[in-house]
Amino acid sequence: MPVVTSPAPQGPGRVTPRVGRIGTAVGVLLCALALPWGTAGAAAAATPDPARVGLFGSQDPTYDGAYRQSLALLALAAADVQPPPAAVRWLQQQQCADGGWQAFRPDLDAPCAAPDSAAYAGQDVNSTGLAVQALVAVGDDAGATAGLAWLAAHQSADGGWAYYPDAAPGNVSDANSTALALSAFSAAGVPAPRAPGDAGPLDALLGLQVGCSGAAAEQGAFTFFGSANDYATVQATLAAAGGFLPVEAGTLEDDAPTLTCPASPAATAPDADAAAGYLVRRLQANAGVVPDPFSADAVDYGTTANAVIALAATGHGATAARTALAALADDVDAYATKDGADLPGALAVLTLAGVALDADPADFGGTDLPTRLVATLTAAPTASPSPSVSASAAPTAPSTPTADLSDAAELADTGSGTSPGASAVAGLALLAAGAGLVALARRGTRSG
Repeated sequence: MPVVTSPAPQGPGRVTPRVGRIGTAVGVLLCALALPWGTAGAAAAATPDPARVGLFGSQDPTYDGAYRQSLALLALAAADVQPPPAAVRWLQQQQCADGGWQAFRPDLDAPCAAPDSAAYAGQDVNSTGLAVQALVAVGDDAGATAGLAWLAAHQSADGGWAYYPDAAPGNVSDANSTALALSAFSAAGVPAPRAPGDAGPLDALLGLQVGCSGAAAEQGAFTFFGSANDYATVQATLAAAGGFLPVEAGTLEDDAPTLTCPASPAATAPDADAAAGYLVRRLQANAGVVPDPFSADAVDYGTTANAVIALAATGHGATAARTALAALADDVDAYATKDGADLPGALAVLTLAGVALDADPADFGGTDLPTRLVATLTAAPTASPSPSVSASAAPTAPSTPTADLSDAAELADTGSGTSPGASAVAGLALLAAGAGLVALARRGTRSG
Protein backbone atom coordinates (compact mmCIF):
# COMPACT_ATOMS: atom_id res chain seq x y z
CA MET A 1 0.00 0.00 0.00
CA PRO A 2 1.44 3.42 -0.89
CA VAL A 3 2.47 5.69 1.95
CA VAL A 4 0.03 8.57 2.44
CA THR A 5 1.52 11.73 3.89
CA SER A 6 -1.06 14.00 5.53
CA PRO A 7 -0.37 17.73 5.66
CA ALA A 8 0.52 19.14 9.06
CA PRO A 9 -2.40 20.79 10.90
CA GLN A 10 -2.63 24.50 10.11
CA GLY A 11 -2.94 27.12 12.92
CA PRO A 12 -2.10 27.02 16.62
CA GLY A 13 -5.16 24.93 17.69
CA ARG A 14 -4.96 23.30 21.08
CA VAL A 15 -6.44 19.87 21.87
CA THR A 16 -7.13 18.69 25.42
CA PRO A 17 -5.77 15.28 26.53
CA ARG A 18 -9.27 13.76 26.58
CA VAL A 19 -10.05 14.97 23.07
CA GLY A 20 -6.62 13.75 22.04
CA ARG A 21 -7.38 10.25 23.26
CA ILE A 22 -10.71 10.27 21.46
CA GLY A 23 -9.05 11.56 18.29
CA THR A 24 -6.43 8.84 18.50
CA ALA A 25 -9.06 6.15 18.93
CA VAL A 26 -11.16 7.41 16.02
CA GLY A 27 -8.07 7.74 13.87
CA VAL A 28 -6.97 4.18 14.55
CA LEU A 29 -10.47 2.94 13.76
CA LEU A 30 -10.49 4.78 10.43
CA CYS A 31 -7.08 3.32 9.59
CA ALA A 32 -8.37 -0.15 10.44
CA LEU A 33 -11.45 0.39 8.30
CA ALA A 34 -9.22 1.41 5.43
CA LEU A 35 -7.42 -1.95 5.38
CA PRO A 36 -10.15 -4.10 3.79
CA TRP A 37 -10.81 -1.41 1.18
CA GLY A 38 -7.15 -1.06 0.27
CA THR A 39 -6.35 -4.75 0.31
CA ALA A 40 -9.48 -5.57 -1.66
CA GLY A 41 -8.47 -3.05 -4.29
CA ALA A 42 -4.93 -4.43 -4.45
CA ALA A 43 -6.19 -8.01 -4.69
CA ALA A 44 -8.62 -7.08 -7.44
CA ALA A 45 -5.90 -5.27 -9.33
CA ALA A 46 -3.72 -8.39 -9.17
CA THR A 47 -6.49 -10.64 -10.50
CA PRO A 48 -5.60 -11.83 -14.01
CA ASP A 49 -7.73 -10.74 -16.93
CA PRO A 50 -10.32 -13.52 -17.48
CA ALA A 51 -9.46 -13.47 -21.19
CA ARG A 52 -5.91 -14.53 -20.30
CA VAL A 53 -6.72 -17.35 -17.87
CA GLY A 54 -5.29 -20.50 -19.45
CA LEU A 55 -2.89 -18.55 -21.68
CA PHE A 56 0.80 -19.34 -21.59
CA GLY A 57 3.00 -16.35 -20.78
CA SER A 58 2.51 -13.05 -18.99
CA GLN A 59 3.43 -10.99 -22.06
CA ASP A 60 0.86 -8.93 -23.97
CA PRO A 61 -0.99 -11.40 -26.26
CA THR A 62 -2.37 -8.78 -28.65
CA TYR A 63 -0.19 -9.87 -31.56
CA ASP A 64 0.77 -13.47 -30.76
CA GLY A 65 -1.68 -14.96 -28.25
CA ALA A 66 -3.09 -17.79 -30.38
CA TYR A 67 0.24 -18.35 -32.10
CA ARG A 68 2.32 -18.83 -28.94
CA GLN A 69 -0.47 -20.88 -27.33
CA SER A 70 -0.45 -23.23 -30.30
CA LEU A 71 3.33 -23.57 -30.19
CA ALA A 72 3.17 -24.37 -26.48
CA LEU A 73 0.53 -27.08 -26.94
CA LEU A 74 2.48 -28.59 -29.84
CA ALA A 75 5.66 -28.61 -27.75
CA LEU A 76 4.00 -30.35 -24.81
CA ALA A 77 2.52 -32.93 -27.17
CA ALA A 78 5.97 -33.49 -28.65
CA ALA A 79 7.45 -33.96 -25.18
CA ASP A 80 4.67 -36.39 -24.17
CA VAL A 81 3.51 -33.99 -21.46
CA GLN A 82 -0.22 -33.74 -20.88
CA PRO A 83 -1.16 -30.10 -21.51
CA PRO A 84 -3.20 -28.33 -18.83
CA PRO A 85 -6.88 -28.57 -19.85
CA ALA A 86 -7.23 -24.87 -19.21
CA ALA A 87 -4.61 -24.19 -21.88
CA VAL A 88 -6.44 -26.31 -24.45
CA ARG A 89 -9.73 -24.62 -23.61
CA TRP A 90 -8.14 -21.18 -24.01
CA LEU A 91 -7.23 -21.94 -27.62
CA GLN A 92 -10.61 -23.52 -28.31
CA GLN A 93 -12.47 -20.54 -26.87
CA GLN A 94 -10.41 -18.16 -28.97
CA GLN A 95 -11.64 -19.80 -32.17
CA CYS A 96 -14.03 -17.59 -34.14
CA ALA A 97 -17.54 -18.65 -35.09
CA ASP A 98 -16.50 -19.25 -38.70
CA GLY A 99 -13.57 -21.47 -37.72
CA GLY A 100 -10.63 -19.08 -37.97
CA TRP A 101 -8.47 -17.40 -35.36
CA GLN A 102 -7.18 -13.91 -34.85
CA ALA A 103 -4.08 -13.22 -32.77
CA PHE A 104 -6.08 -12.50 -29.61
CA ARG A 105 -9.73 -12.00 -28.71
CA PRO A 106 -9.91 -9.86 -25.55
CA ASP A 107 -13.71 -10.13 -25.51
CA LEU A 108 -15.09 -13.56 -26.30
CA ASP A 109 -18.62 -12.19 -26.54
CA ALA A 110 -17.64 -9.90 -29.40
CA PRO A 111 -17.55 -11.30 -32.94
CA CYS A 112 -14.17 -11.72 -34.59
CA ALA A 113 -13.01 -9.02 -36.94
CA ALA A 114 -12.66 -9.85 -40.62
CA PRO A 115 -9.14 -9.93 -42.07
CA ASP A 116 -7.84 -6.45 -42.76
CA SER A 117 -4.48 -6.34 -44.51
CA ALA A 118 -4.32 -2.54 -44.37
CA ALA A 119 -4.71 -2.43 -40.59
CA TYR A 120 -2.85 -5.72 -39.95
CA ALA A 121 -5.80 -6.84 -37.88
CA GLY A 122 -8.58 -9.40 -37.73
CA GLN A 123 -8.52 -13.10 -38.45
CA ASP A 124 -5.30 -14.31 -40.04
CA VAL A 125 -3.87 -17.36 -41.75
CA ASN A 126 -0.79 -17.72 -39.54
CA SER A 127 -2.72 -17.94 -36.26
CA THR A 128 -5.27 -20.26 -37.86
CA GLY A 129 -2.75 -22.54 -39.56
CA LEU A 130 -0.76 -23.11 -36.40
CA ALA A 131 -3.88 -23.45 -34.22
CA VAL A 132 -5.18 -26.21 -36.48
CA GLN A 133 -1.91 -28.12 -36.03
CA ALA A 134 -2.20 -27.70 -32.26
CA LEU A 135 -5.80 -28.94 -32.15
CA VAL A 136 -4.86 -31.97 -34.24
CA ALA A 137 -2.09 -32.71 -31.73
CA VAL A 138 -4.47 -32.55 -28.75
CA GLY A 139 -7.21 -34.53 -30.50
CA ASP A 140 -9.80 -31.83 -31.22
CA ASP A 141 -10.83 -32.96 -34.68
CA ALA A 142 -13.95 -30.80 -34.82
CA GLY A 143 -12.07 -27.60 -34.07
CA ALA A 144 -9.34 -28.50 -36.53
CA THR A 145 -11.87 -29.27 -39.27
CA ALA A 146 -13.56 -25.90 -38.78
CA GLY A 147 -10.15 -24.21 -39.02
CA LEU A 148 -9.37 -26.00 -42.27
CA ALA A 149 -12.69 -24.89 -43.71
CA TRP A 150 -11.80 -21.28 -42.91
CA LEU A 151 -8.43 -21.68 -44.60
CA ALA A 152 -10.02 -23.20 -47.71
CA ALA A 153 -12.48 -20.31 -47.89
CA HIS A 154 -9.66 -17.76 -47.77
CA GLN A 155 -7.22 -19.28 -50.27
CA SER A 156 -5.72 -16.92 -52.82
CA ALA A 157 -6.29 -17.33 -56.54
CA ASP A 158 -2.70 -18.54 -57.02
CA GLY A 159 -3.28 -21.42 -54.61
CA GLY A 160 -1.36 -19.90 -51.70
CA TRP A 161 -2.39 -17.74 -48.77
CA ALA A 162 -1.84 -14.15 -47.65
CA TYR A 163 -1.36 -13.33 -43.97
CA TYR A 164 -4.60 -11.30 -43.73
CA PRO A 165 -6.60 -12.76 -46.63
CA ASP A 166 -9.00 -9.92 -47.47
CA ALA A 167 -8.57 -10.14 -51.27
CA ALA A 168 -7.41 -6.51 -51.34
CA PRO A 169 -5.44 -5.45 -54.44
CA GLY A 170 -1.77 -6.19 -53.94
CA ASN A 171 -2.35 -8.50 -50.99
CA VAL A 172 -0.61 -11.53 -52.42
CA SER A 173 0.38 -14.93 -51.06
CA ASP A 174 3.55 -15.13 -48.99
CA ALA A 175 5.77 -18.07 -48.14
CA ASN A 176 5.19 -18.07 -44.36
CA SER A 177 1.40 -17.96 -44.50
CA THR A 178 1.20 -20.46 -47.35
CA ALA A 179 3.53 -22.80 -45.47
CA LEU A 180 1.55 -22.64 -42.22
CA ALA A 181 -1.73 -23.30 -44.03
CA LEU A 182 -0.25 -26.15 -46.06
CA SER A 183 1.20 -27.74 -42.91
CA ALA A 184 -2.23 -27.51 -41.26
CA PHE A 185 -3.76 -29.66 -43.99
CA SER A 186 -0.83 -32.08 -43.78
CA ALA A 187 -1.26 -32.38 -40.02
CA ALA A 188 -4.92 -33.27 -40.43
CA GLY A 189 -4.17 -35.76 -43.22
CA VAL A 190 -6.46 -33.82 -45.56
CA PRO A 191 -5.43 -32.97 -49.14
CA ALA A 192 -4.87 -29.24 -49.47
CA PRO A 193 -7.46 -27.54 -51.66
CA ARG A 194 -6.69 -26.19 -55.09
CA ALA A 195 -7.86 -22.74 -56.09
CA PRO A 196 -10.08 -22.15 -59.13
CA GLY A 197 -7.96 -22.79 -62.19
CA ASP A 198 -6.32 -25.78 -60.44
CA ALA A 199 -3.60 -23.74 -58.71
CA GLY A 200 -2.28 -25.70 -55.74
CA PRO A 201 -0.59 -24.44 -52.56
CA LEU A 202 2.63 -26.39 -53.10
CA ASP A 203 2.95 -24.89 -56.57
CA ALA A 204 2.40 -21.43 -55.10
CA LEU A 205 4.98 -22.09 -52.39
CA LEU A 206 7.67 -23.37 -54.76
CA GLY A 207 7.02 -20.36 -56.94
CA LEU A 208 8.41 -18.26 -54.08
CA GLN A 209 11.71 -20.21 -53.97
CA VAL A 210 14.97 -18.86 -55.37
CA GLY A 211 16.02 -20.95 -58.35
CA CYS A 212 18.85 -20.91 -60.83
CA SER A 213 18.13 -17.33 -61.83
CA GLY A 214 18.93 -16.12 -58.32
CA ALA A 215 22.25 -15.40 -56.63
CA ALA A 216 24.24 -18.59 -56.05
CA ALA A 217 24.34 -18.08 -52.27
CA GLU A 218 20.54 -17.72 -52.13
CA GLN A 219 19.53 -20.62 -54.37
CA GLY A 220 17.11 -22.87 -52.56
CA ALA A 221 15.96 -20.17 -50.14
CA PHE A 222 12.38 -18.93 -50.03
CA THR A 223 11.54 -15.28 -50.42
CA PHE A 224 9.46 -12.83 -48.48
CA PHE A 225 8.07 -10.24 -50.87
CA GLY A 226 10.88 -10.73 -53.35
CA SER A 227 13.92 -11.10 -51.09
CA ALA A 228 15.51 -14.29 -49.78
CA ASN A 229 14.45 -14.65 -46.16
CA ASP A 230 15.69 -17.17 -43.61
CA TYR A 231 12.50 -17.32 -41.53
CA ALA A 232 10.37 -17.76 -44.63
CA THR A 233 12.76 -20.52 -45.67
CA VAL A 234 12.56 -22.54 -42.45
CA GLN A 235 8.76 -22.51 -42.38
CA ALA A 236 8.42 -23.15 -46.11
CA THR A 237 10.94 -26.01 -46.04
CA LEU A 238 8.88 -27.87 -43.44
CA ALA A 239 5.69 -27.46 -45.46
CA ALA A 240 7.31 -28.28 -48.81
CA ALA A 241 8.56 -31.53 -47.29
CA GLY A 242 4.99 -32.44 -46.37
CA GLY A 243 5.80 -31.79 -42.74
CA PHE A 244 3.98 -30.23 -39.82
CA LEU A 245 4.52 -29.73 -36.11
CA PRO A 246 5.59 -31.58 -34.10
CA VAL A 247 8.29 -33.29 -36.17
CA GLU A 248 9.25 -36.76 -34.97
CA ALA A 249 12.91 -37.70 -34.77
CA GLY A 250 14.25 -39.72 -37.67
CA THR A 251 17.45 -40.47 -39.57
CA LEU A 252 19.31 -37.57 -41.16
CA GLU A 253 21.83 -37.76 -43.96
CA ASP A 254 24.94 -35.65 -43.54
CA ASP A 255 24.54 -33.79 -46.82
CA ALA A 256 23.57 -30.47 -48.33
CA PRO A 257 21.66 -30.82 -51.62
CA THR A 258 22.33 -28.16 -54.27
CA LEU A 259 20.52 -27.02 -57.37
CA THR A 260 22.05 -28.03 -60.65
CA CYS A 261 22.13 -25.01 -62.91
CA PRO A 262 21.16 -24.69 -65.63
CA ALA A 263 18.19 -26.77 -64.62
CA SER A 264 17.46 -30.04 -66.36
CA PRO A 265 14.75 -32.67 -65.87
CA ALA A 266 17.24 -34.94 -64.08
CA ALA A 267 18.69 -32.19 -61.85
CA THR A 268 17.58 -31.19 -58.41
CA ALA A 269 14.68 -28.76 -58.88
CA PRO A 270 13.46 -26.13 -56.42
CA ASP A 271 11.89 -28.11 -53.61
CA ALA A 272 12.33 -28.98 -49.96
CA ASP A 273 15.65 -30.71 -50.58
CA ALA A 274 17.13 -27.64 -52.25
CA ALA A 275 15.85 -25.53 -49.36
CA ALA A 276 17.49 -27.88 -46.87
CA GLY A 277 20.79 -27.49 -48.70
CA TYR A 278 20.50 -23.72 -48.44
CA LEU A 279 19.88 -23.99 -44.68
CA VAL A 280 22.87 -26.30 -44.18
CA ARG A 281 25.17 -23.90 -45.98
CA ARG A 282 23.72 -20.95 -44.08
CA LEU A 283 24.42 -22.65 -40.74
CA GLN A 284 27.90 -23.75 -41.79
CA ALA A 285 28.84 -20.22 -42.81
CA ASN A 286 27.77 -18.73 -39.46
CA ALA A 287 29.26 -21.01 -36.80
CA GLY A 288 26.19 -23.24 -36.64
CA VAL A 289 23.54 -20.55 -36.19
CA VAL A 290 21.39 -18.25 -38.32
CA PRO A 291 22.47 -14.63 -37.90
CA ASP A 292 20.02 -11.96 -36.82
CA PRO A 293 19.19 -9.86 -39.90
CA PHE A 294 18.53 -6.78 -37.79
CA SER A 295 21.51 -6.83 -35.43
CA ALA A 296 25.14 -7.35 -36.39
CA ASP A 297 26.92 -10.20 -34.61
CA ALA A 298 23.66 -11.35 -32.97
CA VAL A 299 21.98 -14.75 -33.29
CA ASP A 300 18.48 -15.29 -34.59
CA TYR A 301 17.64 -18.06 -32.13
CA GLY A 302 14.08 -18.59 -33.34
CA THR A 303 15.09 -19.10 -36.96
CA THR A 304 18.00 -21.32 -35.87
CA ALA A 305 15.65 -23.56 -33.89
CA ASN A 306 13.20 -23.72 -36.77
CA ALA A 307 16.07 -24.57 -39.12
CA VAL A 308 16.79 -27.61 -36.95
CA ILE A 309 13.13 -28.63 -37.21
CA ALA A 310 13.12 -28.13 -40.99
CA LEU A 311 16.28 -30.18 -41.51
CA ALA A 312 14.86 -32.97 -39.36
CA ALA A 313 11.74 -32.98 -41.52
CA THR A 314 13.74 -33.23 -44.75
CA GLY A 315 16.31 -35.74 -43.48
CA HIS A 316 19.30 -33.63 -44.52
CA GLY A 317 22.19 -31.84 -42.79
CA ALA A 318 22.78 -34.06 -39.76
CA THR A 319 25.97 -32.36 -38.53
CA ALA A 320 24.69 -28.84 -39.20
CA ALA A 321 21.44 -29.57 -37.37
CA ARG A 322 23.17 -31.05 -34.32
CA THR A 323 25.67 -28.18 -34.18
CA ALA A 324 22.81 -25.70 -34.24
CA LEU A 325 20.95 -27.58 -31.51
CA ALA A 326 24.07 -27.58 -29.32
CA ALA A 327 24.41 -23.83 -29.77
CA LEU A 328 20.80 -23.37 -28.69
CA ALA A 329 21.28 -25.58 -25.64
CA ASP A 330 24.27 -23.48 -24.60
CA ASP A 331 22.27 -20.26 -24.66
CA VAL A 332 18.71 -21.08 -23.61
CA ASP A 333 18.02 -18.01 -21.51
CA ALA A 334 19.28 -15.59 -24.15
CA TYR A 335 16.38 -16.74 -26.31
CA ALA A 336 13.77 -17.87 -23.81
CA THR A 337 13.68 -14.97 -21.32
CA LYS A 338 12.94 -11.28 -21.63
CA ASP A 339 12.81 -8.74 -18.82
CA GLY A 340 13.13 -11.56 -16.30
CA ALA A 341 10.14 -13.53 -17.58
CA ASP A 342 10.10 -16.77 -19.57
CA LEU A 343 8.80 -16.59 -23.15
CA PRO A 344 6.50 -19.57 -23.79
CA GLY A 345 6.88 -19.42 -27.57
CA ALA A 346 10.66 -19.62 -27.31
CA LEU A 347 10.56 -22.46 -24.79
CA ALA A 348 8.15 -24.26 -27.10
CA VAL A 349 10.30 -23.89 -30.22
CA LEU A 350 13.36 -25.14 -28.33
CA THR A 351 11.34 -28.15 -27.16
CA LEU A 352 10.18 -28.89 -30.70
CA ALA A 353 13.74 -28.61 -32.03
CA GLY A 354 15.09 -30.91 -29.33
CA VAL A 355 12.43 -33.57 -29.92
CA ALA A 356 13.02 -33.42 -33.70
CA LEU A 357 16.64 -34.52 -33.09
CA ASP A 358 15.74 -37.00 -30.35
CA ALA A 359 17.15 -34.82 -27.54
CA ASP A 360 15.56 -34.86 -24.10
CA PRO A 361 13.64 -31.58 -23.65
CA ALA A 362 13.61 -32.14 -19.89
CA ASP A 363 17.41 -31.86 -19.87
CA PHE A 364 18.15 -29.35 -22.60
CA GLY A 365 21.38 -27.64 -21.70
CA GLY A 366 20.52 -28.35 -18.07
CA THR A 367 17.03 -26.86 -18.47
CA ASP A 368 13.70 -28.65 -18.10
CA LEU A 369 11.93 -26.93 -20.97
CA PRO A 370 8.43 -28.45 -20.55
CA THR A 371 8.36 -27.68 -16.83
CA ARG A 372 9.37 -24.08 -17.43
CA LEU A 373 6.81 -23.82 -20.19
CA VAL A 374 3.92 -25.08 -18.04
CA ALA A 375 5.00 -22.71 -15.27
CA THR A 376 4.18 -19.72 -17.51
CA LEU A 377 0.47 -20.62 -17.54
CA THR A 378 -1.86 -17.84 -16.39
CA ALA A 379 -4.04 -19.51 -13.77
CA ALA A 380 -7.27 -18.29 -12.24
CA PRO A 381 -6.86 -17.29 -8.58
CA THR A 382 -8.71 -19.14 -5.88
CA ALA A 383 -11.16 -17.18 -3.76
CA SER A 384 -9.83 -15.94 -0.43
CA PRO A 385 -11.87 -14.58 2.51
CA SER A 386 -12.29 -10.83 2.79
CA PRO A 387 -10.22 -9.23 5.56
CA SER A 388 -12.11 -8.14 8.67
CA VAL A 389 -11.45 -5.82 11.59
CA SER A 390 -10.99 -7.48 14.96
CA ALA A 391 -10.02 -5.79 18.19
CA SER A 392 -8.74 -8.98 19.74
CA ALA A 393 -7.08 -10.88 16.92
CA ALA A 394 -3.69 -9.92 15.53
CA PRO A 395 -3.43 -9.76 11.71
CA THR A 396 -2.07 -12.86 10.02
CA ALA A 397 -0.28 -13.19 6.69
CA PRO A 398 -2.56 -14.40 3.88
CA SER A 399 -1.83 -17.84 2.49
CA THR A 400 -0.51 -18.16 -1.02
CA PRO A 401 -3.44 -18.80 -3.40
CA THR A 402 -3.37 -21.98 -5.43
CA ALA A 403 -5.10 -22.73 -8.69
CA ASP A 404 -6.77 -25.83 -10.07
CA LEU A 405 -5.51 -25.73 -13.65
CA SER A 406 -8.10 -28.21 -14.81
CA ASP A 407 -10.91 -25.75 -14.15
CA ALA A 408 -9.07 -22.48 -14.64
CA ALA A 409 -10.64 -21.55 -17.95
CA GLU A 410 -14.18 -22.11 -16.66
CA LEU A 411 -13.98 -19.89 -13.59
CA ALA A 412 -16.21 -16.84 -13.86
CA ASP A 413 -15.05 -13.31 -13.18
CA THR A 414 -16.23 -12.68 -9.63
CA GLY A 415 -16.13 -9.88 -7.09
CA SER A 416 -18.15 -7.03 -5.69
CA GLY A 417 -19.72 -4.34 -7.77
CA THR A 418 -17.03 -1.86 -6.70
CA SER A 419 -14.14 -1.39 -9.10
CA PRO A 420 -10.53 -1.86 -7.89
CA GLY A 421 -9.85 1.81 -8.53
CA ALA A 422 -12.82 2.96 -6.44
CA SER A 423 -11.88 0.58 -3.63
CA ALA A 424 -8.33 1.84 -3.55
CA VAL A 425 -9.42 5.50 -3.52
CA ALA A 426 -11.89 4.85 -0.70
CA GLY A 427 -9.27 2.97 1.29
CA LEU A 428 -6.69 5.71 0.87
CA ALA A 429 -9.23 8.35 1.89
CA LEU A 430 -10.05 6.48 5.10
CA LEU A 431 -6.39 5.88 5.79
CA ALA A 432 -5.54 9.54 5.26
CA ALA A 433 -8.38 10.67 7.51
CA GLY A 434 -7.34 8.27 10.24
CA ALA A 435 -3.69 9.22 10.01
CA GLY A 436 -4.62 12.89 10.18
CA LEU A 437 -6.69 12.43 13.33
CA VAL A 438 -3.95 10.44 15.01
CA ALA A 439 -1.37 13.07 14.17
CA LEU A 440 -3.62 15.90 15.34
CA ALA A 441 -4.47 14.14 18.58
CA ARG A 442 -0.83 13.42 19.35
CA ARG A 443 0.22 16.98 18.60
CA GLY A 444 -2.47 18.32 20.90
CA THR A 445 -1.44 15.99 23.73
CA ARG A 446 2.18 17.03 23.45
CA SER A 447 1.33 20.75 23.58
CA GLY A 448 -0.87 20.31 26.72
